[in-house]
Amino acid sequence: MWRCRFEFAVSGDADYLVSGNADLLALNPFQGVRILPPHSFLEISYPDVP
Repeated sequence: MWRCRFEFAVSGDADYLVSGNADLLALNPFQGVRILPPHSFLEISYPDVP
């Protein structure tokens, strides 16, 4: 299942892969794709929201 996520993220030229899975987060970054937990992605995407 993880392999599929990585393939889509890399081939789709994604900037981020969002996951709460600690095993995936430990691989950050993966072939240029940042792997972030949801709260970090929201902080980056919406910096003005408290």
